[in-house]
Amino acid sequence: MSGYPYPSGRSRRPLALALLLGAAALLCLGAGVGLGWLLFGRSDRVQPIVAPASPLTGAVEATAVPLPLSPAPTAAALSTSILLLQPPNLPALQALALDLVNQDRAAAGLRPVQWDATAARLAQAHAEDMLIGQFFSHWNRDGYGPDHRAALLAGSADAVFENIHAFAVRYDDGRPAPIEDWPQRVREAQAGWMQSPGHRATILDPAHTHVGIGIAYRPDIGELRMVQEFLNRYVELAPLPPELPLAAQWPLEGRLVEGASDPLVNLAYEPFPQPLASDVLGKASTYTSAAQPFAAPAVQRDGHSFRASLLFDFEEKPGLYHVRIFVTVDGRQVLAASPMVVVR
Repeated sequence: MSGYPYPSGRSRRPLALALLLGAAALLCLGAGVGLGWLLFGRSDRVQPIVAPASPLTGAVEATAVPLPLSPAPTAAALSTSILLLQPPNLPALQALALDLVNQDRAAAGLRPVQWDATAARLAQAHAEDMLIGQFFSHWNRDGYGPDHRAALLAGSADAVFENIHAFAVRYDDGRPAPIEDWPQRVREAQAGWMQSPGHRATILDPAHTHVGIGIAYRPDIGELRMVQEFLNRYVELAPLPPELPLAAQWPLEGRLVEGASDPLVNLAYEPFPQPLASDVLGKASTYTSAAQPFAAPAVQRDGHSFRASLLFDFEEKPGLYHVRIFVTVDGRQVLAASPMVVVR
């Protein structure tokens, strides 16, 4: 953490500081009264996966640290003091955050995104986990990125794209200070994201259909985390088994949502994630999946329905197998789904 002391006195003037984290990061505004405040804010985002031009080209860059396949903590199991981590009237603040996102999308001529309860639970759990572990990262301490958390912990097949934000405010003597105007704090977080090109691109991605937003605060340390989980929902899939033996074959069956066409399926592989220490968590600025595409199963179509046969075998290696489904929406190829299967 870093910051600059606010001059003593009774000024309410905001203080803005800048901090760069890789391709995109931003410090947001805060204000203080009395003895003065130390404050900082940071934002970060997921590096979107770029759909390959053909099934086996344009492989996703494998820059992520190989991350354990142990369950990440859930909101219920994170802490006995979990209620202390939620700001007052959380649903109203989430509704405001959703409205701000859709105001910015409308100003750009884009369709609004709808609220998604599963994405909101994922976002809230990650915001709380970052505060409990006192870290700031798209990965968690178990080594899960947003795609792992969505697919393995929530059972979601939708493609997920994440923005994260951190803010802290303290008195000059280091004591944590309260957040007095929560709606303004949410507005400032959204404004900060929109001033950062990478985060703005995530918010204004025309392909996004849904979003869930988490907001958590630890008054004992004076820190806040906000998380946006955007979804692309263009296919409905028959559930895949959570675990399969190596070299298993499984039928993929799905149906296109209205407006989507030309489904394309990729299989990608990554070793089982490994735990990450707190000092490692804060070093990566954007998230890139570690999974490497290795196969493009043929897709059979029948109207809006499609199917493919999946063979879970990459060089006879156990690990995480990603099933990535790309579709065309408004003339653009987008990642529509990314369920995962544990293969042992």
